[in-house]
Amino acid sequence: MAVILGLNEALILQQVHYWLESNKKNGRNFHEGRYWTYNTIDEWHEEFPFWSNSAIKRTFKKLRDMNLLIVNNFNTYQMDRTLWYTINYEELEKMIENKENKDATDATLDKNDTMIGSKINDNDIQKNQWKGPI
Repeated sequence: MAVILGLNEALILQQVHYWLESNKKNGRNFHEGRYWTYNTIDEWHEEFPFWSNSAIKRTFKKLRDMNLLIVNNFNTYQMDRTLWYTINYEELEKMIENKENKDATDATLDKNDTMIGSKINDNDIQKNQWKGPI
């Protein structure tokens, strides 16, 4: 995931996934057909003390911009601005598939380049080895 998304994004996404699975197991925070988790930025900072609050905000924004995190507000009180998060697993699966397809294509291209290079090298070697009558 870190290769596809970036290290910070992969760590946060994994932690959100952990909380979603915990909520699913305990049957809580189910809204609009999905399980959700919520924290304030300060609470996320407690889970990621090695990052500043601004780094956490940037990373969550990037995940939102990538359409990997869906955000809503299911708070009881309107003045409570704590955001609720869930993962867009469909979009995440597409990204993984695209990466796997790209890697497969790149591997095929690398293999073909190596084979062509080998043939050229083999031909060159054969030409240089042929002395023939002088």
